Amino acid sequence: FSMKSLVSSPEIPLIQSRSDGFQNELYMSDGSVRSIEGISKTQNYKFRVEQNIPNPFDATTQIPIYLPENGEVELTIQDLTGKIVWSRLQQMDKGKQDIKIDRRDLQSQSAIFIYTVRTKWGVQSRKMVLMQ
Repeated sequence: FSMKSLVSSPEIPLIQSRSDGFQNELYMSDGSVRSIEGISKTQNYKFRVEQNIPNPFDATTQIPIYLPENGEVELTIQDLTGKIVWSRLQQMDKGKQDIKIDRRDLQSQSAIFIYTVRTKWGVQSRKMVLMQ
């Protein structure tokens, strides 16, 4: 992330701003922190995969993915034996994208899965739990 020192004025007592592509904040001279709304849509995202929501899940869940630019994304879901129970390869747009998973599409009796997202920017994996 980046921190920028800015010149403050009597009307706007700003000390620093912070932006990491996901969170944008202003640090004011009075010690308060203010959020900057709407900037993240124009920020340069870094590749990141977040925890599925909800987790654990019953019927459906979503996996949030952040991409720095348009590109190919491969998502695989494995049970704990390593068997691939769901897989998808697709083009996705820059920014935050969600991939929806329906429990009926998971070809396994397992309750714990590992999902892996592969892109040209890297590979990230997380664990998700299916309520039985």
